[in-house]
Amino acid sequence: MKKPYGAVAIKHKMVLKKMLEKGVSKEQAMKEVGYSDNYASHGNIIKSKTWPELMEEFLPDDLLSKVHREGLGATKSTKEFGEVEDYDARHKYLDSAYKLKKRYDNTITLKGGISQLSSREIEDAIAGEVSAALAALTGEE
Repeated sequence: MKKPYGAVAIKHKMVLKKMLEKGVSKEQAMKEVGYSDNYASHGNIIKSKTWPELMEEFLPDDLLSKVHREGLGATKSTKEFGEVEDYDARHKYLDSAYKLKKRYDNTITLKGGISQLSSREIEDAIAGEVSAALAALTGEE
């Protein structure tokens, strides 16, 4: 696998290391490596060209699969019931890793007449429907 190089890639690598080692948010990690507060809160580092390569280096699929399999049998000790499943803890880490690797598909496929509308036209139509519904509920028709 080709490793990312250059100043930007090195800085991205530092951000990712802080996120994984310290458990801080992407925004906090970006601030800690020198990004401005504004860029850290609005910049989208995960859309860069180097981010997917770093994800594969630090969070390879085989590691995610291993943790996922282990998570299926995770347990924790409780006073009331002894050993019980602890899927919540593992799920949080897996969820973050899958999101970072862009493994969730959040796309929406529009069909029919609505697919011909622009995003703005769809937003306006939704806003109109919501406004009408609120007006009906409050008696302000």
